[in-house]
Amino acid sequence: MKKKASKIISIILSVLLFFSVMPMTVLASDSVASVTTKEGTVTEFATLDEAFSFAGENANSLVTILSDVDLGEDYVSIESGEFTIDLNGKTISGTDLIVFNTEPESIITIKDNVGNGKIENIGDPEKTSSFLYSYTAVQHLGTLIIESGSFCGKNAITSFGHLILKGGFLEGWQYGIQIYTDDSHMAGIDGSGTYSGGTINGGIYIDNGYDDDAVVLNDLLASGYGFFDEEDTEIFVTEGQYKLLKNISIKESTNQKPYNAVVTFADGTEEYFISIASAFSKARLANNNEYSTITLLRDCSAIFDLSCISYAKTIIFDLNGFVLSSNGSGIFTTTRNYCGIDTLVIKDSKNTGEIIFESTTTTQEEAIRTSGNLVLENVKITSNEYGISAKNLTMTNCTVSAEIDGVSGINMTIRDSIISSGLHGIRCADKGEVSIYNTEITSVKYGIYGGKPQLYDGTKVVSTNDYPYPTLSPNGTSADCLPEGHFYYDLNGNQINYTNYPANMTRDFVVKNKYPVSVIQPDGTTEYFPSVDEGLNAANKDFDSILKILTDILLNSTLTFKGTTTLDLNGKTLETEDEYTYTVVVDKGASVVIEDSSNNGTIAGGGVAVNGGTLNFNNGNIESTMDGIYNNGGDAIVNGGAISCGEGYDDIFVEGDNTTKVYGGVYEDGFSIGGTTINETLADGYVFYNGEGAVEITDNQKEVSENVVVYEKTIVTAMSSQIRFNKSDDGSYAGTFDVRTRAKISDADFNKYIAESNEDAINKISKVGFVYAQVKNGFDINVAKTVAQGGQADGFIDAPVSYIQDADGYYMFTCLVTGIPEEDVDNGLTAYAYICVDNVWYFFPVEVTAEFGEMYSTYYPIAAEQYGWEV
Repeated sequence: MKKKASKIISIILSVLLFFSVMPMTVLASDSVASVTTKEGTVTEFATLDEAFSFAGENANSLVTILSDVDLGEDYVSIESGEFTIDLNGKTISGTDLIVFNTEPESIITIKDNVGNGKIENIGDPEKTSSFLYSYTAVQHLGTLIIESGSFCGKNAITSFGHLILKGGFLEGWQYGIQIYTDDSHMAGIDGSGTYSGGTINGGIYIDNGYDDDAVVLNDLLASGYGFFDEEDTEIFVTEGQYKLLKNISIKESTNQKPYNAVVTFADGTEEYFISIASAFSKARLANNNEYSTITLLRDCSAIFDLSCISYAKTIIFDLNGFVLSSNGSGIFTTTRNYCGIDTLVIKDSKNTGEIIFESTTTTQEEAIRTSGNLVLENVKITSNEYGISAKNLTMTNCTVSAEIDGVSGINMTIRDSIISSGLHGIRCADKGEVSIYNTEITSVKYGIYGGKPQLYDGTKVVSTNDYPYPTLSPNGTSADCLPEGHFYYDLNGNQINYTNYPANMTRDFVVKNKYPVSVIQPDGTTEYFPSVDEGLNAANKDFDSILKILTDILLNSTLTFKGTTTLDLNGKTLETEDEYTYTVVVDKGASVVIEDSSNNGTIAGGGVAVNGGTLNFNNGNIESTMDGIYNNGGDAIVNGGAISCGEGYDDIFVEGDNTTKVYGGVYEDGFSIGGTTINETLADGYVFYNGEGAVEITDNQKEVSENVVVYEKTIVTAMSSQIRFNKSDDGSYAGTFDVRTRAKISDADFNKYIAESNEDAINKISKVGFVYAQVKNGFDINVAKTVAQGGQADGFIDAPVSYIQDADGYYMFTCLVTGIPEEDVDNGLTAYAYICVDNVWYFFPVEVTAEFGEMYSTYYPIAAEQYGWEV
């Protein structure tokens, strides 16, 4: 650049004092920009590159554009520095892919103090380019602050760095601002921003690439600001929204965002959401997939794809008295063949909420469809197509109205609900398990269709069509649908002879439970009784009878057993009105067995008292507000089941010297005993397991504070082992030996240590084989020889194993072994078969002969304890 030099030295000297107190200005001809440093020095430059370079070397300078600049097919780039550019009413234009560029090390502020200042890309907007920054006015990788000015191009701003937008007019033929946040495009990408002003014609588009945690629109807004449309109406974007493709401006927002839902996480913290889909997404990821509750805050329309919230444990969705609607696809759907949610609970805590599905599509869909576990509580559902379809459904106190099928599924339990439909009220899968309690079903055609549903007391089915469509059309007979003690009645209260309707019931009906209990005699005959007391009196008179509970019963007094009787809970609940009165009493001289032939049979209220008789509690549940079992003068034996007690009481309390023995049981809140100690009640050979192993019990211990199960201590019982010697043609014993070990693993430990199937079991019991030694008394692992397929080896060898299971549940493990020298056989050997369970070795002596050897039936405890070997 040319500078004006002084011709007369004296003139220079005369003005030195003046320049010492005033800023120095160096003037230039044909200048396009000036740079004012923070000290006040002003220097003019003929090119923008020179000006920006000088400003970059002088932090906090001001670059003022002095004239319009047409860069043509060139562009300007700022490498580094922190300074401000004042467009000063001038225009910087170009036709290249970029007009103005800033690199990562720069912090640049752009403003226009005069008005009409502009940076503009006037390249052909119809042209296409593979470059990310096609025909953009400003591309920035560093920090860019825009206070005012106009920016125009195919993209007004292409943002890779941090954009602070305080004002200005941005107009893009494609996007006002295009943001890149994924560093797969180039290193060091940020794409963040803080927007508190400006007008953006063409809107904002964020390209997150493959980064799920990258920037979204709500991340860009400064606190207290919002997006507004051209009518000055605020636009509320959702949490995950990444584009807003309309003309917008950014202004202060005085309105509170209309949140649609709040998520309450397992730790009690809350987070508010505009998008309910975003709330579901956040809920399923939070707190290591522990349950979260989503509460609706206003009437809204939404569609949820349940596959997007897979792998959650439990999600609770509370309508909270509001209406959730959809006029497109089903509201809750699964688009994949599975859904990883363990349980989705939809409920309404205010009793006025509703789910409304008004489909406008040509494809008939369900309001709710899921292949996971669905629980509906106190919910009203209205659909102009199908209502609910679920693999596993539990529905309580709900109302469903659908123009086609009301409810369909495989495994369903429906209680205290109202269902109306235009085709099938309830459609049951043929191989499913469906139980319907006290539910009213009204249908135009079929009331209950398919499967073998069990209809309990209060279930009512009515057809509104004059044509005799079946109100009940099961995959079987009408009789198959009645649980024991239940009968069909017409709407006038007259009992219906269902033998007249062997296939389909073609009339309206109500199911009533006429007999709450039955008594089964030892010869198999069954008698039904209209009251519990009458059934109990009959059971007490008959030796070895079974009192079977046919429905949930709330007692007004204790059931006192005086004879030899089995109480079959049959999956039902037996409870007293007074929670501090014993539900069941075993009287003096009585012998009572309590068991549950179905699932979840429960004795609630005051638990069980033994007042001089004998109690065998085999399975079922005792959920007592007092002691679970109170032995006050007899014998109590616990073989299984689950027992819990009330606060301040014990699972088992033994009064005096009465005999109490525990052979099993599940104690989810720990185990406690009163009147004696654990060691005095726990049967010999049995231990408490806490999920990791046996719990050590001290002599005077009366409580185990953790969840425990009682298991038999012996894991493996050897019944017999066989070894067959095959001679080779030359008479040697170098052939193949067939080692067979017949062993049984207790059921509890089979599930705990091994697997749930035989196939998995054999993979875990991978070490089965045969060892021998020339030691006749005892067994010494150090001198034992191991033979497995492939030859002799020292130590243990994993051998290929096959197995079968016999009718008694015993496993025959077979291992082929080779390589026993003839001299070992001739000299005599002591042979052992072995099995390894959960890294513990068990050895079983085997009697061997050259022809065939079979050991007599023998019971062996855990061999690890006997020999002290454990790996």
